[in-house]
Amino acid sequence: MKILDTAGVVNEMVSQKTVHANAMKPNYDVNFKCGCGEWHEARSTSYVLCGGINEFFFLCENNWITLVKFRGFFRVTPESRWSCTFVDFDTASNMM
Repeated sequence: MKILDTAGVVNEMVSQKTVHANAMKPNYDVNFKCGCGEWHEARSTSYVLCGGINEFFFLCENNWITLVKFRGFFRVTPESRWSCTFVDFDTASNMM
């Protein structure tokens, strides 16, 4: 997983598909690795956006955003792609 600063978030978001958070729901009973250094349960962690198919931008209680892609059907595996602080994410969002 990459840890990004504001410029890195802008670069990643340029090519990233995003849709409103209500478009999908991360109803997976798995834990994902977060940029804050902890593991969080997908089902109980807030998310602010949806990406492509089975991708979610999670916001943890430590104010980190992590883009997670879920792979598989019967056995779901989370892949944490990148992470940044909420401040960097918010700043990057306002720049776009």
